Amino acid sequence: MISKSLSERILKTVLLSVLVIFLNACAGLQPRDDSIRVNLSNLKMLESTLFEQRFEATIRVQNRSQSELNITGLSYDLSLNDKDFASGVSNQKITIAALSEGVISINLTSTLFGLIRQFNSIQQLQSKPFRYELYGSVYTDNDLFGISFSEKGEINLAIPANKTKI
Repeated sequence: MISKSLSERILKTVLLSVLVIFLNACAGLQPRDDSIRVNLSNLKMLESTLFEQRFEATIRVQNRSQSELNITGLSYDLSLNDKDFASGVSNQKITIAALSEGVISINLTSTLFGLIRQFNSIQQLQSKPFRYELYGSVYTDNDLFGISFSEKGEINLAIPANKTKI
């Protein structure tokens, strides 16, 4: 008969082995973050009320993998000058062929408080570039966690001085 301490050690070893195998399997299910790239192509205001502003953004999604990408939805946030500005979700479905790209229109919502923060930030910037970051997750039909993305950029809003000589 096996002693109680030996059977407990065997059980712990088996459980630990199963846990390690399970965690390795889960890690393999999560896609690599570098398999896609998302770029902000356009941003325009749709409507504005006192408490809320709605924007439409056009994003370009590059599929950098060698297999088809079946997007089932997205969640995303837009920061301006390192301050949260707008967010949104989409259940839009699109298929992007391997090593190809597609364009998606998404909606974002900002609040009055987000707009006020940005207005104060713009006044402080004066002639400095305006920073933005679009980040979130792309959900596909064959992953559990989504594929994270982040794109940062700058926009120069300064109006160049007129350099005509008289």
